[in-house]
Amino acid sequence: MTNPSVMYLVTEPWYFANHRLDHAKALLGADFDVHVATRRGDRWDELVAAGLEVHEVDLARGSGSLSGWWSEIRSVRRLVREQRPDVVHAVALKPLAIALALILMRNRPSLILGVNGLGISAAESGRRMRVIRSVIKSASRLPRVTLLFQTRADQRALGEARGTVIPGVGVDTERFLPCERSDAPPTVVVYLGRAVASKGLTDLADACELGGLDGVELHLYCANDPTSPGALTEVEMEQLRRTPGIIMHEPTAQPQEVLGRAHAAILPSRAGEGVSKFVLEALACGAPVLLSAESGSGEVISAGETGLVFAAADERSIRDVLHEFSGWSAERWSAASAECRQVALERYSLDQILPQIVDLHRAAAESRPR
Repeated sequence: MTNPSVMYLVTEPWYFANHRLDHAKALLGADFDVHVATRRGDRWDELVAAGLEVHEVDLARGSGSLSGWWSEIRSVRRLVREQRPDVVHAVALKPLAIALALILMRNRPSLILGVNGLGISAAESGRRMRVIRSVIKSASRLPRVTLLFQTRADQRALGEARGTVIPGVGVDTERFLPCERSDAPPTVVVYLGRAVASKGLTDLADACELGGLDGVELHLYCANDPTSPGALTEVEMEQLRRTPGIIMHEPTAQPQEVLGRAHAAILPSRAGEGVSKFVLEALACGAPVLLSAESGSGEVISAGETGLVFAAADERSIRDVLHEFSGWSAERWSAASAECRQVALERYSLDQILPQIVDLHRAAAESRPR
């Protein structure tokens, strides 16, 4: 009997390496054959070295032209016919749209559509998002199609569409650990992630420029990706670099050390998204999270216990929360830090998440007629 097989459909190999490689390794360990269809780019070799079958498919980010879409759909359909995976798992919006084009294939694979990160729960208006919600909801009614959510809010936004909720990709709690932190000022608050407008980084600059944040340092470890939709302009990056209270860094290869020594993490997202891996890493390191109310990560944070919440794109609200956090007593911070670590261990560690991922793919593979 042949092993069950899954093909991930994703635009960038570096994104897969950052967010799904642990899942793929767990599936390999459960006797799955694991394929990744993506464009050639950074960390491609890392996927190959992990034992994955990696296939080059150029899925351009963004909307693209109609001819470009048709070419991408044909490429993916051809690859699926050749490899005959039991499951195709689409990660993010562009691959999800391509995967929907497989529905009309004869003897098509089962589909897992990753809805996380689409901002569905936050986007209540706008024709584009209404169409996306309608198409995804309709697809969920088809046999052998599973929606994968990271937040209950996204599932509710689709009218409680049939699907599975797994809260985030999980965190390696043996790698991400609390470190010894200084009790003396300044209060160190960190952001690790992409330099894109939706993350609200320029709102942090505006908050700092309001003043009243003496003793607070914001350390931003930004990955500047010009090909990403909504990438910050050089003018916006310069605003961040020159703002008092903000210290800019290159992306770090040791995020566990940065978070392990920080007093808090911050994610000022302007729009809905899935559960951020960065937030889970911060929790595992015992760092309370300061979070915008629009972020999907709000479902993993208890306001006042494992973090604080501010209004998205509201520099005064951001400034007030930073000021409030800097005034926490050592006792309150220690209690919050211990609670962050405990929550990460009990709910979001890889030990908790990976069995759910394997079960999800096994059920999808078994549902495909053979």
